Amino acid sequence: MVSLSRLGNNPKSKTNLNSRSSRAVTITLLAIATLLYWPLATHTGRASILGQNSEVGRGSLAIRTLQSIPSVRADQPVVAAYFYRAKWGFQDEFLDLFRRNHYPVLEAQVKSGRLLKVETFTPRFHGDGRADWTFLTVLTYKNWDAFGDNTEEAEVIKKLYPNQEKFKKEEQRRFEILDAHWDVPLIPTTMK
Repeated sequence: MVSLSRLGNNPKSKTNLNSRSSRAVTITLLAIATLLYWPLATHTGRASILGQNSEVGRGSLAIRTLQSIPSVRADQPVVAAYFYRAKWGFQDEFLDLFRRNHYPVLEAQVKSGRLLKVETFTPRFHGDGRADWTFLTVLTYKNWDAFGDNTEEAEVIKKLYPNQEKFKKEEQRRFEILDAHWDVPLIPTTMK
C-alpha cells in the first residue's frame, strides 16, 4: 500500500511530485479517484480496512484506484465533459452568454495548444433522457498538465475582453441563471 506521505519521497514512484504541475495533476487524479471510488468502498465496507476516517486511508485508496486504471498517463490527451443545467426559461440567454464570453476563451486555448478540441451539445428533444442537463461542452486537453494548468486563461480573458467590468458582470449572470453545473473527466474505455 502506498501512502500519500511516501509517494512524494519515493524515487521509484511513477508519480513525480517535484514540480508544481505534477503536484496539481496528482492532486486532481487523487480527487477524481477518491470521488469515483470512495462511495463504493464506504458502501461495501472496504474503506474500514484502510481506516475510513483517516486521510492516509482515503489517499491510499485513491492511489490504489489510480494504479488500477491503465489508461491514466500524463502524456495522453484528457477528455472532460462539462454539464450545465440552465434554469427554466433561461436556456437561450445562457447559450448567448456562453457563446459571447466563454467560447472565444476556449477557441483561444485551442490555438495556443492547451486544448485539442472543443465540442458543444444541447439535447435534441425537450426532456430527452433524464433531462439533467441543457448544455454540454466536451473539451479535449493536450495532456494532464494542460488539464491542471489554467494559468493562461486570465491573460486570454484580459486580451479578448478589454471591458473587464462588462465581462465579469455577464459571466456572473451566466452562472446566476444555472440550476446546476458539474465536470466529469473521462477515461477512454476500449471494448476489445
